[in-house]
Amino acid sequence: MTLESDLYALIQPLVGGTLIFLDQNSPRPALPYCGMKIMSRRHVNKDHYSDVDTNGVQTVTGDREFTLSIQRYQAYGADSVTEKLQVVADKLRLNSVIDKFMAKGLAAFDTSQVQDISALLDKTQIEKRASLDIFMRYRSVQTDNVGIIDAANIEGRDNGVGNPVYAIDAPA
Repeated sequence: MTLESDLYALIQPLVGGTLIFLDQNSPRPALPYCGMKIMSRRHVNKDHYSDVDTNGVQTVTGDREFTLSIQRYQAYGADSVTEKLQVVADKLRLNSVIDKFMAKGLAAFDTSQVQDISALLDKTQIEKRASLDIFMRYRSVQTDNVGIIDAANIEGRDNGVGNPVYAIDAPA
């Protein structure tokens, strides 16, 4: 499965209702709904390079982080727009939810504060919006076919002097 499909399967039960990926260039669903977007992927620390196996393949593993931004949209006058996303942030601390994320190789290790980002759509209509950022981590595993050296031919030359001669251009 892909990261996007795994995230959808994990987040949709937490938000309930309609969940879409943002910026898909398609019509918006009916209110209320939630949209999510993967943002700012980054490396954490250094990668680990395993020894090369007998086939010349090396495994490279490393931790990666990203921010999953979730936004909730609902009609003006409905319940608190921030309440639903605060429930999502709270559920991320439950052991049963943590276990589901770990089964997919993901860890939601922190969340931002839920923010009301309601906006005026035109001069008369306000769209209620809330935003929650979830900071996540996963393990990246790649293989690299670096090859192997079957045989090495090393030749040396000896000029008959016991010590090698080095030419150094430096003032005395």
